[in-house]
Amino acid sequence: MKNADFYIIKVVDDQGGALLSGRKVDNSWSAKKMIGGINTFFVDEELTLNEQPAFNISKYVDFFILDETIFVRSKGSFETVASYKNAHKQDFVDLIEENEFNEVFSDLTHIREYVGNNKMQLRRASAIRQKGHYKNAQFMENLRLNAQQYGLDIEFDEFNQIIPTAENCRDIFQALLDHRLASGFSHNIYDVPDASTVGRQR
Repeated sequence: MKNADFYIIKVVDDQGGALLSGRKVDNSWSAKKMIGGINTFFVDEELTLNEQPAFNISKYVDFFILDETIFVRSKGSFETVASYKNAHKQDFVDLIEENEFNEVFSDLTHIREYVGNNKMQLRRASAIRQKGHYKNAQFMENLRLNAQQYGLDIEFDEFNQIIPTAENCRDIFQALLDHRLASGFSHNIYDVPDASTVGRQR
């Protein structure tokens, strides 16, 4: 159990149903930490040595699993346990190898540099691939026609390909995520962390 990355707690009810919960371990599970000291207990006003391995079990968990549904309490810890970063890295590799994605840009050098090994940008690149707006010709045409109106620093070349620069990659990602939105009430333009479709404008 030394140097474990996480632990799972299983709770079973009388009908055999099971709830799983998981937690990323703290440094008490590290073999290096154990070498540096001996656990003690304070009982009846005396300190008692305990040379057996001891591990901290937190009162809190990072995620629950019920049937086929995962409820996430701590997104960062859950993604570490589930190795999401590695999955997102592979997603980004697959994305930049897609012909449809390549055809959107004049060059991908700045996109690669912008994403790099950054966990957040890898996650956003994965979301871009999942949403697939870059495959929608009408979406891309609307982006070309309305980028300036929405305050996006995005320019297109003579072939209608986006020209990435070190300065505009953030705006490119906002656009391809469809996270640059305008309010029909205040007429303000917003960057949003996420968006859920509730209906189409008539």
